[in-house]
Amino acid sequence: MLLLAVVSCENSNELFDDRDIFAEEFFSEDIFTRDFFVRYDIFYNNCGWVLDGNLTLSYAGSPQSWWIKPTYLPKELQKCGRLVNVTYRTHTMGGRKCNIPVVKIVAIKEAVFTSRFIVRKFDDCGWLLFEDLEDVDNLLVVKPINLPEDYQKENIRVIATFHQRWHGYLTNAVPCEDVYAAPIYITHIVEVSEKISSTQTRITGGFPINITVAPWQVLLSRNGDLCCGGSIIAPNFILTAPSLPRDCIV
Repeated sequence: MLLLAVVSCENSNELFDDRDIFAEEFFSEDIFTRDFFVRYDIFYNNCGWVLDGNLTLSYAGSPQSWWIKPTYLPKELQKCGRLVNVTYRTHTMGGRKCNIPVVKIVAIKEAVFTSRFIVRKFDDCGWLLFEDLEDVDNLLVVKPINLPEDYQKENIRVIATFHQRWHGYLTNAVPCEDVYAAPIYITHIVEVSEKISSTQTRITGGFPINITVAPWQVLLSRNGDLCCGGSIIAPNFILTAPSLPRDCIV
């Protein structure tokens, strides 16, 4: 007697258990790095935490076509809309979990940005920060979620390090008179005096650290304002960029 067993092909990718999908030998040696938004999928595949590579909402097709499924996501980053910088390895066998490509996370961190702003207050929407750079076409206008009280002063200049907590600029932007301000969360902020006309103060992927982590790093300033940074290479030598003002001091 011949017995036949019928197995449905629907969601056949789920026939692999997690241990098989996530096994180390199934991931490529090549690594890739890019930014993603963190999402929690309950609508399409009920897949839990995923990473969304469509940062600009420019693609109007199937949203999950931009998603990847990480092997793990640190608990502190399990927040919808969080922008993260991810280094990962792809699955050599095309492994999928809930019909989303599986990747092996090598490194992951929250993506942060640093730029200069002018602080202004509006009656209808409170405090906004206007990017203070001259040679940028698309200057940021942002709505800080947590602007410290000491910096709630009209027209002061600040350097702020922040992370973006929105998916699409206009989608969640705050309307205020004739501008739309993107919500941000400030991680570090300092007041500065003079205006800088260069885009060099706009930093992508940077983050504040304690000086004990990089004790060789120095700050060069002029009249209390930032000139440049430098590195101690000898007891009486500092390595820095050329063409600095002569009155910069350490």
